[in-house]
Amino acid sequence: MTEVVVTVSVPPDLPADLLETMTGGMYWLDEGVTSASLAPGRLTVSYCGRLPEERIRELVTAEVGRLVGSAADQPAPWFDGSSLGTARSPGSDPLPLLTDRGWAVEEAPGTWLLSGPLARLHEAADRLICDRLLSHGAEPVSLPSLLSPGNLRRSGYFESNAAAVNYVFHLREGRDTLAGFGRANAGRQDDALALESVPSTAAQPDAVLSPAACLPYLRSLRGRILDRLSMVTGRARVFRYESGATAGLRRSREFTVREAIVAGNSEQVQERRLLLLSVARSLVSDVGLACRIVPAADPFFATDLASLRRYQLAFGLKHEIRADLPFDGSSLAIGSVNLHRDHFGLTWQAEAAGEPAWSCCMGFGLERFIFAVCAQFGAEPSDWPAVLR
Repeated sequence: MTEVVVTVSVPPDLPADLLETMTGGMYWLDEGVTSASLAPGRLTVSYCGRLPEERIRELVTAEVGRLVGSAADQPAPWFDGSSLGTARSPGSDPLPLLTDRGWAVEEAPGTWLLSGPLARLHEAADRLICDRLLSHGAEPVSLPSLLSPGNLRRSGYFESNAAAVNYVFHLREGRDTLAGFGRANAGRQDDALALESVPSTAAQPDAVLSPAACLPYLRSLRGRILDRLSMVTGRARVFRYESGATAGLRRSREFTVREAIVAGNSEQVQERRLLLLSVARSLVSDVGLACRIVPAADPFFATDLASLRRYQLAFGLKHEIRADLPFDGSSLAIGSVNLHRDHFGLTWQAEAAGEPAWSCCMGFGLERFIFAVCAQFGAEPSDWPAVLR
């Protein structure tokens, strides 16, 4: 098959969350998409598959049009974060140096082993965020990484982002099944599984790897009447399949999230959401990261994207903490504060003050957080912010 390269014009002033959705979403047009990259004013997609060039160009153009159209005529957001920290001089991408030193080793596409000073930086970032949340009254909670598919179904995750979910399967019980699978895979030298040895004996997925740290705790509120505000914090391994958009520590398949989850009545949750925004601002300020806290949306693959973005922006449902990456002039969302309103209260029949409970959450992706630190301060531990040393 011959490689086809499609280039489409893109407005230069699109919001960062839409630009990320645009590049990541291209890989879901067809499995033959091999790369998608943005440059000022244009999107370039490489394709090597069964579709004719005209068809893949049509798909790319239509998807860009859908996303660009969703950015038009948006309401003015109620909150706009000013720049935090001091802009830093362009350097180089820190990941090659981190991998050369063995501090970051990719085990499989999108999953990383961290060691040495980078692992200590990872732990220090988590302690800093956790201690700050505990000081504001959060209670510790242990969050699982395996979830029931029913949790995602009830939460509405499948409608918006089923493609990102990692589904877990296991072999059905039986000596012959296990022996056949073992023989087929024992002598392999690659990283693939010989699933052809169990063509009809693999059990259907009975679990999924958690794509969002807050989901299991929110389900635990099922049927409860909350007589006071609930605020917890936990650390979880989170998994999202990003196809060809997977990119080092910037966009991993498996990553670590330090999460704060709040539930209560509408007034309590809205007040606590403002507190979480303040906590996020103080955290990045104390570290000295050059960031902005900006309104964003989680459009994923929603059909009525424009309406969804308008709704999320109008009510200020999502704010991203975006750190500058000086080496390429881009920014990276290292965390977010999300207001769910009464979505999960209705989903799980949780009540507060006689009405469906409201909830919100704040999460920091620790791998992204420390990557931003290395991108802004360099890969030498002695140059890292004192609060993280």
